[in-house]
Amino acid sequence: MKKDYEFVFTSLYGSQNYNLDTKSSDKDYKMAVVPSINKLVLDKKPYIKVEETEEGLVEVKDIRHTFLSFKKMSIVDLEVLFSKEVIKNRKYKDEIDKLFSIREEVVRSNPYRLYQVMLGIMISGTKRKYTPKTAAQSMRYFDLFNRYFIREETFESALDTSKSEFFSLIKDAKYGNIKEEIAKKEIEEMIKITKSYEDKIDKNINYET
Repeated sequence: MKKDYEFVFTSLYGSQNYNLDTKSSDKDYKMAVVPSINKLVLDKKPYIKVEETEEGLVEVKDIRHTFLSFKKMSIVDLEVLFSKEVIKNRKYKDEIDKLFSIREEVVRSNPYRLYQVMLGIMISGTKRKYTPKTAAQSMRYFDLFNRYFIREETFESALDTSKSEFFSLIKDAKYGNIKEEIAKKEIEEMIKITKSYEDKIDKNINYET
């Protein structure tokens, strides 16, 4: 059966990129695609769907939607530019290589929006029913904020949780080795620190890259 899209690049995303994976972790991917002419003509909305594989999930996303997600500072989408595993369509290799060469500039294009996304994810985890996974996610996003905005590491470096002073805390939270009330207090303090930094974030937007 002929597919109604052509793949541009596929990137691994998730715990492997943060060094938080285990032997049993799924391998999930995001695939940026160019829709077929029929899709472009007949479908007004950008193409997006999720496919299952033996290793995990593949999110197939219209490349127009991928770039829109970059502009919105969606961290799970920006992450694909720093992935440990990328498969490229040779047909688009030059364009893909150019995009990946300016990935830090893409992240820097809207600092305040990036800050809002980080803070929003930290807070959203506290509004849902507590689970080790959501606790670890909130902590990991604080770590990302702390290292990228306060310590001024590159985004690539900040993504690697294994280099963090909070690495053990995040792992313990993820695997339920911290009591719920202790994890909640830690996250509350992390959110407080993040909020206190808001006035220091650059509000300028630069999409010229």
